[in-house]
Amino acid sequence: MPETFGSAFLSGLGHPVIGMDHLVAVLLVGFVSFIVTRRLLDPMLFAMSSLLGVLLHVNFGAFPGVELAVAITLPALLALSWFSQRFAAHSRKLMVVGGILHGFAYGESILGVGNTQVVAYLLGLAIIQAVLSYSFGAWSKALADKSPKAFANFENIVSAVASGTALVFIVASLR
Repeated sequence: MPETFGSAFLSGLGHPVIGMDHLVAVLLVGFVSFIVTRRLLDPMLFAMSSLLGVLLHVNFGAFPGVELAVAITLPALLALSWFSQRFAAHSRKLMVVGGILHGFAYGESILGVGNTQVVAYLLGLAIIQAVLSYSFGAWSKALADKSPKAFANFENIVSAVASGTALVFIVASLR
């Protein structure tokens, strides 16, 4: 449990990176936003919604099934990338709901800390999610523009990694 502003900030920076399900979701948010929907505010919407999710967890406690709900956000984001024409209109809803769910899961790591630590954690969390999603999205877009053939292979790899991660976390949450 983080005891200082600095340790809480570092915890916020680290949580989405060390949790594979969270990392894949944040990267998919950037990918979908830059490649599919072209809504470049969606990563910020996801990040801000995750902060709301953290605050909900801190103030109201846990609810059963949150890990399964978090795991299901991965195939939902994949569906958005695979069926972009059909689901693009719903991307903002998915960013808000997915962000809240991931944030709710993040909130478990800072239960019982003071307000200063919560603010530091939220700051670190917002920064890392924005940096990861925007960087990955911009890099993906640059690859798509420069080499469509290489991007097609990359897109398959992204889908495979996200699908595998989703499967592992869905099965693990059902145990």
